Formats: sequence, structure tokens, C-alpha cells
Amino acid sequence: MPLARLGIACVRMLRASRRLSLVATTAEEDHHDGLTYRRVPDPRVSLFAAGFVRPRIYATQGAVDAMSPALLHAGLLHELAHLRGDHPRWFTILAILRYAYGWLPGVPRYFDAVRLQAERQADRWALAAGARRTDLFDAIALAATAGP
Repeated sequence: MPLARLGIACVRMLRASRRLSLVATTAEEDHHDGLTYRRVPDPRVSLFAAGFVRPRIYATQGAVDAMSPALLHAGLLHELAHLRGDHPRWFTILAILRYAYGWLPGVPRYFDAVRLQAERQADRWALAAGARRTDLFDAIALAATAGP
């Protein structure tokens, strides 16, 4: 059973990779306060780091429009921390393993804890890199509550 689920998870990740490739083709390189990101023409509010082979930071046009320069800077620093920690690759591997072995007791909780730790690490790095605590909080809250 775990081997079959592992295969299914790998297929799902390949499909997600193809969807990201489609998003990447519509994105344009942009810069904000010395930080490089790919701007996606989408009205929704979203900032994320993604990509297994060449991880990059993405920000939707909705996020750029909705966030003040300070909030955008804090959010981009948070995502840069994910790139520096190689989190997009690790998150992909963890998602595959969680899907394959998530039926075992304690496994989902463990993977959730690892993911939360990576988010906290990115927050700490962004703050150490100069983001203001309130700006980082507001950027995360805006992205989380903006909805699809």
C-alpha cells in the first residue's frame, strides 16, 4: 500500500510541477527593494516560493496591489528565507512522504510540525533581515485571509 501511494504522490507532484510551469510562463521578473521575484498576473493575493529544480519567489499582481511597500518587503523576505533554506524542495519531498505514509499514526502530526518549524524559521530570518514584526504579521494575515 505505501509503495502505491508513493507512486500516486509522485504523479501528483509532477502534475503540480506542470501547473507551476504554466504559471511561470505568465510571470514577469520584477524587483522590490533589491529583492527579485516573479509577478504573476492574478488578482488574488498570494506570495510563495516554489519550484523543485529552480525555486523562485512568486507574487501575484493582487498581492503587489494590496500590500504597502513595507508589507511586500516583509513578505518577500519571508519567501527569500524559504529559498535560502531550500524549503520548496523539502516541502515537495515531505508532501510525497506524507501522502504515502500519512495513514500511520503520528505521521501527519510530525510532517505538520516540520512544516510549521520551517515557517517559523522563515519568519525569524525575515525579521533578522530587517522586516518589521507588524509588517510581517500583516503581510501573512493579508495573504491568509484574502481567499481564492
